[in-house]
Amino acid sequence: MIQTTKKFPLPKSSFIKTVYFVFGLALLLSSAATYYHYLETHRYTLEIEMAAQTDIKEAMVQIFFDTGKGFTQENSQIRSINCDKNFHLLSYTFPIGKVKRLRLDPLNTNGIILLKGIKLLTYQREQSLSFNLNNIHPIFQIKAIHSIEGGVKEIITNPKADDPSLDLSYSPHERYPIDIKGLLTFWIKIFIIYFIGLLTITPAINPKAMKY
Repeated sequence: MIQTTKKFPLPKSSFIKTVYFVFGLALLLSSAATYYHYLETHRYTLEIEMAAQTDIKEAMVQIFFDTGKGFTQENSQIRSINCDKNFHLLSYTFPIGKVKRLRLDPLNTNGIILLKGIKLLTYQREQSLSFNLNNIHPIFQIKAIHSIEGGVKEIITNPKADDPSLDLSYSPHERYPIDIKGLLTFWIKIFIIYFIGLLTITPAINPKAMKY
């Protein structure tokens, strides 16, 4: 007796295309959601170590990120600082994308600011950039900037200042607040998942290769 091989008929091409389309769309949407989550959890942090001496107990320290639309309230973040003459570490989340300029409003009143350091950290808390405090320039309501012991900058506002501001001299051509290596690793993983997915669903929708 001659043993015959039983074959199932191939699904219609339209069905195969539909399955691939649905699978691809699901992968695309899940990849986009995962990518957004990746960016949110891998954003850089700007850390400012400073002390403040004013007539009030607590002041506001605001950082502005120019992403191409100038300095706006929408692209700024505010932290509070105790004006007790002690150094405090203030953290700001860097926005996604390219930042062209940085502006620091060290107080919302008149006073004296001691600026010890400004650093840009990766999501792994590794230092990406340390700002040169000698390159900081006054923009508005700053009377004087002096270098004191330990490389600290003493910044004195005008007597009636209510919104002093500084240019942090950030160079966007040198640093991008995105983990490029991490992004490449992420997309390689997505490609591998997509390839494995195709290998998994192909036998299911193409039983031509299945023999009994």
